[in-house]
Amino acid sequence: MTWVPFNLAAYHAHRTNADKRADVLAWLREYPELSDREIARRAGVSPQTVGNIKKDCGMREMLLEPLQSKSGAWRRAHVFRCYSCGKRHEIASGKNGTEMPVQFLTKKMSQIGWHLGKRPEEDICGDCAAKPRSAPDMTKSIAKSFPVVKVEDPRMPSFDERRLIFAKLNDVYLDEKTGYSGVWSDKKVAEDLGVPWKWVQDIRAENFGPAGDNEAAREVVAEAKLLLNDIEFQRKERERQDKQFVEREEALRKKLGEVFKALA
Repeated sequence: MTWVPFNLAAYHAHRTNADKRADVLAWLREYPELSDREIARRAGVSPQTVGNIKKDCGMREMLLEPLQSKSGAWRRAHVFRCYSCGKRHEIASGKNGTEMPVQFLTKKMSQIGWHLGKRPEEDICGDCAAKPRSAPDMTKSIAKSFPVVKVEDPRMPSFDERRLIFAKLNDVYLDEKTGYSGVWSDKKVAEDLGVPWKWVQDIRAENFGPAGDNEAAREVVAEAKLLLNDIEFQRKERERQDKQFVEREEALRKKLGEVFKALA
């Protein structure tokens, strides 16, 4: 009898997808405690392939754990654990320690009140499933639905803060008739000093005078300036185009004169 050496690499290279799947399932049935990476190494596939096959088959087929009875004998069984209370339930494996069909396991567990999820960590026993669920906390969801509004500082300014605001107003406020100078306003002063707008408004009204609505007036002036600049640009562009038209007309008349002169 002649012995032919078995070439594992050659076997792996010539396998079909069905062969790879069968090898992975065989390793999973025999050694369910091994990691996906170790199963992949032994079966000659990638860890991702092992994960995909386990996902396709359903982890219920792989839930076989070695258990030791009181007498010391070892056996294998499907073990289910409730994620809520930790209660466990066992279903003995088939002949020769093989896994039971998914349909059988689902039906068997359903008969005793268990609800099996898509993953083992989603299983829940009948007692926990029968308990009324508490209402979800809507506080977080409500808080996310409404934007946080920044409340103006309700306290009164200190003496140092009042002196700081007063000094700034003394620099940028002209008089009662004119109001603020340049681009300054209550809002601008508050942003520059980092204080509440209301503080600036109150101190200005008590010690200096009205704001003069300079901010609104400046906006109108700014818009008017933009409009005037646009009109000026269009005027110059029109003058440039008119000049080009005149030059073209003169060139055309000159050319026509030369043509008429040549024909005469």
